[in-house]
Amino acid sequence: MDTKSNLPSSELQQEKSNLENGFDLCTSDWYITGYFLPIELDYSGELVEVSVNEVKQFYLADFLENVKIEGWGRINAGNYLGWYHGAYTISDRYLDAYGNDLIVGMVAVDDSVIEHGSELTIPTLPEPWNNMVFSGSDEGPSIIGKHVDVFTGEGIDAENETFRITSSNNTVCMQN
Repeated sequence: MDTKSNLPSSELQQEKSNLENGFDLCTSDWYITGYFLPIELDYSGELVEVSVNEVKQFYLADFLENVKIEGWGRINAGNYLGWYHGAYTISDRYLDAYGNDLIVGMVAVDDSVIEHGSELTIPTLPEPWNNMVFSGSDEGPSIIGKHVDVFTGEGIDAENETFRITSSNNTVCMQN
């Protein structure tokens, strides 16, 4: 503990780092969730028939359920199955809401609260997420108000990270 601030030393170091990097506009009470890219090989279960671009195809039911939640999933053929506006589509890339490639470090935000493209930090997240600079370059229908959704990557490990970072009462810092 730091005797001057009564903050744990690690929190004090993070606060100092945020200020040095210009992320000095911090607000509290944020809800943080995560999203990831499911990989079909990670699933098992019943095959179900779906229409993809008006072509009948078969995928695992639990994989399809996660694709509907997350937006995209990597199929066994190596390309990507997307769920948009109530229909499936195939692409050679997985994309954010603006048609850009998704990468770890992107977050979905409500752009009435955080301007699209803004950089931010979330110092209250567990490591290594608490030290990352995120780009508010995605959006989602359930991201409303003080809610940030962090893209954690591909597969089961990335899904586990979504569980690890999902929390309330977080601090989000932006550049002033």
